[in-house]
Amino acid sequence: MIALMPKESGYVQAMETVIAATAPHMKTRGFRKRRHTFNRARERGAVAVLNFQMGRSEPPGSYVIPGFRNNLYGQFTVNLGIAFEEMWSVDISSADRSFPRFLNEYDCHLRLRLGTLATAREDAWWPLDGDMTRTGREVAELIERLGLPWLERFDTRRAVLAAWERHEPISGEGRLPLVIALLYRHEGEIEKARRTFIHYYLSPHNKHHVEWLRGVAPRIGIDELPERGLKGDDSADP
Repeated sequence: MIALMPKESGYVQAMETVIAATAPHMKTRGFRKRRHTFNRARERGAVAVLNFQMGRSEPPGSYVIPGFRNNLYGQFTVNLGIAFEEMWSVDISSADRSFPRFLNEYDCHLRLRLGTLATAREDAWWPLDGDMTRTGREVAELIERLGLPWLERFDTRRAVLAAWERHEPISGEGRLPLVIALLYRHEGEIEKARRTFIHYYLSPHNKHHVEWLRGVAPRIGIDELPERGLKGDDSADP
């Protein structure tokens, strides 16, 4: 076992205090806990994830550039996510593994930070010092008021598809249309799955992503894809 330095140990204890303020309520809502992460599945193969993330210590010599590269050591944030088994089964990073019984936030296919809902900023972090009991209460209130409603809104496939069809914001992943196509396929809406996938395929992507999408297409029931013309840019990022 690696011994923690006093400062780091204090941050870990502070994180536990914050999580303890949220854990009982999460349990009553059906969430299971593993360390800093909570999971709940109201629908088979669709898992809601809430995760407390501590900022890591930067190596010696690292430069801090405010607004671009911040030192987040001694701070924490709260991540929200939804993972879908059908996306897991085709993704490069996970296709060779079975859908796990417990998922991490980085496994998710819809992702959002609690701070985005609370402050309209992309990246909100809270300090791991000071009155942590008070901080825990404040964060627990934000989770109850904003975080859990977001998870409950999008932790079923039908709810995600309904929001997509109403052009409502879901999350900011560039691959969101691919997730939607796979959800349509799972729900038996083959033509909608096909149209959504092809529209995404014809969007600008790098050549490696295009090749991967060609391999995924048969999973959507597409045997032949249209030619990529001016709309596609194989030199662009995915």
